[in-house]
Amino acid sequence: MRCILLVLCLSLSSLQLKAQESDPSFEYGVKFGLLVSELKGTESVKSLRSSFTVGLVSEYRINERFAVQPELLFSRQGSSDRGDVDGSFFENRINLEYFNLPLLGKYYIKKGLAIELGPQIGYLVDTKYKSKRSENSFVSPVEDDFEEIDVSAALGASFKTDWGFLVGIRYTLGLTDINNGFEVETGSLRNATFQLYFGYLFK
Repeated sequence: MRCILLVLCLSLSSLQLKAQESDPSFEYGVKFGLLVSELKGTESVKSLRSSFTVGLVSEYRINERFAVQPELLFSRQGSSDRGDVDGSFFENRINLEYFNLPLLGKYYIKKGLAIELGPQIGYLVDTKYKSKRSENSFVSPVEDDFEEIDVSAALGASFKTDWGFLVGIRYTLGLTDINNGFEVETGSLRNATFQLYFGYLFK
């Protein structure tokens, strides 16, 4: 799977360089987003987790209305739960770290304002289960308990200024079950995230 990810990244970089050299409608840049995530289907870690996403973004303008926006992002996802039982504090958290590859189609409603829709493939690079109690705590690596590949659908909206500043919102919902034997949860688990992001595109 690491080889596949490397090939995809190299291919994306090659296409971007060729497009940049030959077509002024190609733009590339960076983005950073505030990310709120959860695991759909969980019974023990139902609360939202706040974190971030950061990476590279590009846009190839097909015509006045349509564009394609591939991205390469690092995202910290997961879910958490905290509370108090009989006077004893507890916090449980699943940390999932992904390299995500969204490939979005964009439709410009009017100048600068666009709707985004498309698939996203995520590659899991690290995961941990953390449990804290008033009297003790532990961290367990659980990489083998989750599927390496996650396929999601993404929907969002963005606004881009003439000088390249980008701001947008996006919701992604996992289409595949990522539970591969996680002992804390026996049912199906799917990623879900909401992000508010900012970026800058160079021409």
